[in-house]
This record gives sequence, C-alpha cells and structure tokens, in this order.
Amino acid sequence: MSLKVPEVKLIAKTEYGRNKVELKPGKGLMDWVRLASTKRLASATLPFVDHEELVKHDKTTDCWILLYNNVYDVTSYLEYHPGGVDELMRGAGTDASELFNEYHMWVNYNSMLKSCLVGPFTGNRTKLPKVKEAPMNGLKQGIKHTPEDTLKDMGISVLVEDAQISFTFSKYHLSPENICICAQENNSLRVLTRPYDMPSTSFTFDNLNFLGKHEFEVNFSNNNLQITFDSPKVLIGCDKIPSKIARDPAPSFYKYRIEKIDKINHDCFLYRLVSPDGIYCPIPLGHHVIARLTKKGNVLTRPYTPISAKCLANIGKSRLEFLIKIYQDGIFTPELVKLQEGDLLELSEPNNRVNIEKLSDEPNVVMLAAGSGITPMVRILQRRHAQKRQSTLFFFNHKRIDLIDEALFNLSFDDTLLVVKNVFSDEQDISGDELRGRVRKELLEENLSTFKDTQFFVCGPEGFNIAAVKSLEECGVDRKHIHIFC
Repeated sequence: MSLKVPEVKLIAKTEYGRNKVELKPGKGLMDWVRLASTKRLASATLPFVDHEELVKHDKTTDCWILLYNNVYDVTSYLEYHPGGVDELMRGAGTDASELFNEYHMWVNYNSMLKSCLVGPFTGNRTKLPKVKEAPMNGLKQGIKHTPEDTLKDMGISVLVEDAQISFTFSKYHLSPENICICAQENNSLRVLTRPYDMPSTSFTFDNLNFLGKHEFEVNFSNNNLQITFDSPKVLIGCDKIPSKIARDPAPSFYKYRIEKIDKINHDCFLYRLVSPDGIYCPIPLGHHVIARLTKKGNVLTRPYTPISAKCLANIGKSRLEFLIKIYQDGIFTPELVKLQEGDLLELSEPNNRVNIEKLSDEPNVVMLAAGSGITPMVRILQRRHAQKRQSTLFFFNHKRIDLIDEALFNLSFDDTLLVVKNVFSDEQDISGDELRGRVRKELLEENLSTFKDTQFFVCGPEGFNIAAVKSLEECGVDRKHIHIFC
C-alpha cells in the first residue's frame, strides 16, 4: 500500500447519532423539523442586516447568527442544538459559519433554518467579533492531562515492536469497521476509533520513517488492533505514547479517484470510487460520508451513503459505489457532474454513531424510502437477504421513470425474502402490487399485517421524513423503533 496521502485541512464536527449534551425530551432533530415546518420562528424579517445590527443580538433570549451570506434568528433553535446551548452561543451576534459546520456540516442549513431567516448580510465581516473560545470539553482547568494519562483513563495500551504497532482496548468494544487508519506522507500515523454510541478518538504517532513506499496490514480480533508495516524501519523512532490524542476529532478528508460513472436513469448516476493509498477506512452499515467540492473559493458539502462499500481484508483498499441523483437547480450536484472518470473527489471518514447492524437484526424490518433515500437501505437489504431474513420496502417515487433497476443492488424485488411496494404519487395507471399516493397512515395499515416487534427505517426529503414518522406514530409505532437517515 502506497503511503502518499495528501494533507487536507480539517474541520471539526460532531457526528449525527450522538449528542454532545443530553437534549430535553421533545428537543430532538425530528421535533425541530416539525416545529420549523409549521411556523415562522424569526423575530424579524429585514431587507438586509449589517454588522452593527447583528452584534446587538448576542443573548440566549435574542440570538442571531451569520451563516455564509444570511442572518438567522436561532433563539428557538438553541435548545435543539446537539452541541448544547453554550456551544451555539459561541457564535451569537457574529459569523458562525465555521461553528455551524462543526456540528451540521452534512445538513442543508438553508432548509433546516429557513423559518429562522432574518435577511441577507450586507455588513463588514471584519468588524464582527470573533467566535468565543470552546469550553474545556469536560477537562477541568488547571489539571494537566498527558497522552499517557489519557491512555490509562481510556483503558488503552499501546505496544511498538519491530514492524508492528498494536492497541489493546479494555474499556469498550470495537469491531473492524470502527477503525480508520491513515499513514500520511508527513511521517505520521493516525488511528481513529469510532465505537458505537460513544465519542470517537484519534491517536497520532509522529516520527515514522516513510522513505519510499511502504505497505501495512490491519488485523483485529478480541479488541486487539495490529498494524504491521512491511519494514521495521518505518517504526524506528516511534514512541508507544502518541504525540496527540483528540476526542471527537476533526474529520479527515481523502481524495478518492472516480473509477467509473454510469447513467442509471434520467437523473441518477452510479459513481464508483477507489480510495487512495495509505488509507484503511471501512464504512459501517448505514453510515454516510461527506463529499466535498470547492466552487469559486466556497466549500460545498453533501452527505452520501454508499450502496456498496468493499474494504479489502487487511490492506484496506476500498471501492465505494454511490447512487447519486442530480438536481439541475441544486448547489452540489451541478458541480459534481463536471467531474469525469479519473478525477478526484474528497470524501470524509464515516459519519454516524448508531449501530445499524444491531437495529437491522430485528425479526421484522420495514423500510420507507423516497427517491434516492433508498441508498442507505440497500446494504441493509443485502445483509438481511444473506441472513435469509425477510424485509419490506415501500419505495416512493413520482413516476415509473424514477425507478431504479433492482439488479443494480444485487437483489431481486421478486424474491420471497423481499416484499417491495412501489408507490407513485404522479402515475395514473397502476398495475399489480403498485400503489398510488403518498406516505400516510391508511396506506401503511392497508399493506402491513403488523407493526409490533418491527424496526422501521426512513429516508427521503425532509417533508417525506416528517410525514413518514407522523404516519408511523399514528399507527402506534413507538418513536424508538423508527430510525431516520438524515
């Protein structure tokens, strides 16, 4: 495995699926989506906002923030922020674009905060105050925490011997897909652990000797991780104590090569990408990555869940497949379609905290997908099919031309293990098992024999997700049995 990996600028974030603070009941993501979709939440609507006006609104009872080119009144949103009120208040009365990216990099903020829009910003950004410093992240001031202390507190031991560096984790469980490794060209090794439902942690080791190209193998068993290089010279000078340990670290982005692009239907394309050398980065079931592009100096991001994520055993070379719908009036995809086979696309390490494998192991699984919202469902369907477990998929589209050939997913929609209900909102002629309409309580009740002991997965546009959750709750489904891919 070649170790030539480009250095990239890192942006911090909290991954969806775990809040940095415990939110109050009724203050979750879907609760906010419901609230924001029903009323205007901004205290004022102005033709423009300058820097003098913005700085006045810096209190918890009156909090405005600047996101890129617009000013939003986020007073109502504070209690819903996954980083907590204090975290978002760091950007009160100033430019919070980077701060918002730390927690919602993959979120369409224009949609999420549209009810909070005050107006466009026309002031001078250089005259705005700086974002306030972050809190100490749980560490008490005045107490020095060395990397060695942190390893001990976390129950992690590190051993460097010959060409191998190994980790033993005693306080939490990890699987191979919870590990990301990057051997960088700046003579450092970065190991990222991502245990489910817990903070991620990165360990950086400096002073490695990457003269020329070196390969490494990854082996993991019984909570023991072994990284073995092809030469002991690589680890000469490497200490068993990391030079840096970071909790909830900034995500790394890597340049994947676009191997092939295939047109699937009138507006969907299949992108096949290959990981760079020096990277071991498996994508857990149902987790997404962030694709990143730059347009005229502006960073554009968009979350995508691979429909296929093959990470070769040991050496970690990955091939990812993404089904991507192109929106001609969108922001991200019009730039994406300009890329050709052989070009590079930046992808982040995986996002999410939730153990989707565990959720998908329920006896009954029902999926409600709208359009390209089918993408996080594909690998779940494949896994359950391999386990000889039955699944039900409600696939919502406008018309038949929006359908995607099931052969693309290595599945047969006629299989007895997979019950598929195609639901069209704009199709006049319905035949066979096809349904007409939109997601609603009556449609689900008429086509499902039971709602008990069932795990539901939902993915689609914001309005679809709201309607789907509402319909399921009206059918008596407990919210804890509904997982929404956002």
